[in-house]
Amino acid sequence: MTPKNARQSHRGHFLLILIEFLLIRYSGAQQPQNPLIGVWGNETTFEGSAGSPVTLSHHGARWSAEVGGMHITFIPAGDTVQFTLPENKGKFQGTISSDSAFIEGYWIQPKRLSEGVETKPAEPSPELSYASPIILHATGRDIWSGSIEPLEDRISLYISINQKTDGSVSGFIRNPEFNIGAGRPFRVERSGAKIHFADNNDSSDHFTMDFDSAGHTLKLQIFNPRKILMLTRRNHGNAPGFYPRKQPFTGYHYRAPDADSDGWHVGSLQEVGMDSAIIESLVCHILDTEPSSPSTAYIHSLLIARHGRLVLEEYFCGFSRDRVHDTRSVAKSFNAALIGAARLRGIPLTPRTRLQDYFPEVRTSAHADHRKSQLELRHLMTMTSGLATDDNDDASPGNEGIMQQQDTQPDWYRYFLDLPVLHDAGTVYAYSSATANMVGGVIERAAKVWLPEFFNRSIAKPLQFKTFYFPLSPTGEGYMGGGMYLRPRDMLKLGQLFLSGGSWNGTQVIRREWTEVATRADSTVNAPAEGYHWHLNTLTAGNHQWREYEANGNGGQLIIVLPELDVVVGFIAGNYNNYGTWSKFRTELTPRYIIPACR
Repeated sequence: MTPKNARQSHRGHFLLILIEFLLIRYSGAQQPQNPLIGVWGNETTFEGSAGSPVTLSHHGARWSAEVGGMHITFIPAGDTVQFTLPENKGKFQGTISSDSAFIEGYWIQPKRLSEGVETKPAEPSPELSYASPIILHATGRDIWSGSIEPLEDRISLYISINQKTDGSVSGFIRNPEFNIGAGRPFRVERSGAKIHFADNNDSSDHFTMDFDSAGHTLKLQIFNPRKILMLTRRNHGNAPGFYPRKQPFTGYHYRAPDADSDGWHVGSLQEVGMDSAIIESLVCHILDTEPSSPSTAYIHSLLIARHGRLVLEEYFCGFSRDRVHDTRSVAKSFNAALIGAARLRGIPLTPRTRLQDYFPEVRTSAHADHRKSQLELRHLMTMTSGLATDDNDDASPGNEGIMQQQDTQPDWYRYFLDLPVLHDAGTVYAYSSATANMVGGVIERAAKVWLPEFFNRSIAKPLQFKTFYFPLSPTGEGYMGGGMYLRPRDMLKLGQLFLSGGSWNGTQVIRREWTEVATRADSTVNAPAEGYHWHLNTLTAGNHQWREYEANGNGGQLIIVLPELDVVVGFIAGNYNNYGTWSKFRTELTPRYIIPACR
């Protein structure tokens, strides 16, 4: 054999060895697929989520209520009707109209089981209940009927398990409704039928699941309430809360939103001067997003209005038009709307309104300090109160989690007033839900109306909301720190209301001048990027900078207003505790797609 032929023989032998190695390394036959790899999911709806018919009737002074098969008797106080179901399963409070044609009131829903779900034992979650409006119509003499539509008590849980190139296995949790597993990559190890998940960044964060290889299920113990969730294998066709849309789909083609009885005027992108090709590319970008890591953008809906017309309405991850969504801290910005509505009604609330004018008990609060008497609405609404309340500091006594989980002071207004003072008012910014809630307390006392009722009268009804679920504190006061549930179309109306000078379909809902005051920086406080419960930004697209103000909430709940373009954008998402991901909806998606689409 010549040297040349020898070299060719050795080269051929080497190639055969290489091919054999690759086949062994990557062939499914030689390297069996890890049975854990893939997406696992469970969707659970807890008992009590279904709507229930309710009928009230009376014979003389004694009244009776029939609710979902339960019978309750009670005696009203004048024209006020109120009863509570056994085992604290709900409460109704309402008022009989002057002509007895209807009873208008609120259903008070107790804390939902899904709000306490965790993968490990944890501190009790706050006892938040919710108030939603309900009207019972007369259906006969001394008989009124209607239907209770409670806030759905559901949880969707998905676990994605993947094998890395080094052979190790990792996973992450997706939970569209809450924070479970938010932003936490887990190391996954199997020991027989036990699957161990451990947070790469926090050794105390771990949990174990049982693997039933025969039944192809993962069993997860959840806490508060204790329950076993059975997770089964999922794919693009049966994991509605994990992937943007079910597959297969034939591609995206824009269509204008449908008209609804909610007051929105609808139109097409072309009719308002927007480039439909650019917006289509944005929607395709969302649809093509593969949820491959904890930081993947997890958009639930995208709505756009221009020139007062709703021109884009798209939903993802199992969400839909009439499925309400947690607005998180977007609800804080409704404080600005409520003050504007109060001013329209002649209620004397201004940025210089003193807190002690409506909460004189500040003078007798704990940690007495003369600086508390200097607090004004402008300090509360720009989060420069100076009190020890900082949601970004886990050790801060006024941190929302600490306030809500403590059980010594159920009155959260008093809890705020009792906090120590760290700084002079107006000098230091600290993000604080307890402070925003205090603004709601001032509004309620100034209006002399229960806050959910004032919200319903002055905001929800004029803006033609279909429904809302208003969170309540342990003492039954409306909580304005965040957490109101709204339909996305109704949430977007907040931005449109301020953009249109406080009017909606020809009705002045809030004072026009207040829409300008609230969305500009207050030069008297040290919070240059804050209006009155509106966040202020400048977006750059091309060679131009655009003024922007927004309401935002944890997870990617965003109402973005671009006054120069006459545009309101609404993002709703599930990237909880992951600001680095959802802030890009403003800083990247809006300048890249939405602004250039506006001609």
